[in-house]
Amino acid sequence: MLRFLNAAQTEIRYSAASVAEIVQRHGRSLAFLQECAAHCEEGEDFHTAWKKGVQAGSKGTGLTEADRLLLSDFGDGFGASDVEASFRIAACIRNFSATGWRMRDQKRLEKESYT
Repeated sequence: MLRFLNAAQTEIRYSAASVAEIVQRHGRSLAFLQECAAHCEEGEDFHTAWKKGVQAGSKGTGLTEADRLLLSDFGDGFGASDVEASFRIAACIRNFSATGWRMRDQKRLEKESYT
């Protein structure tokens, strides 16, 4: 997730790519972003696709309900405002959640290494 947010910040700042393009380009490693991209490709608006992606793609990932709510809310602001505001939203979410996601990723990797 942190890689996606870093890439999204760069794209927002330096390109004219839409948020749907950013998700399609950088979201291949996360199931909920793959779901979002698929819904966008089917013609759904980004914000609906994001919510559906979070709902369907986060099952079985270890994300808590608070994580899903944070991600869902992030999608409301992502791309709905000017470039600088979207950039700040991505930075805020990245900084706020970096520690929690790193801890969960580490636990997942440790668990996988024992199996």
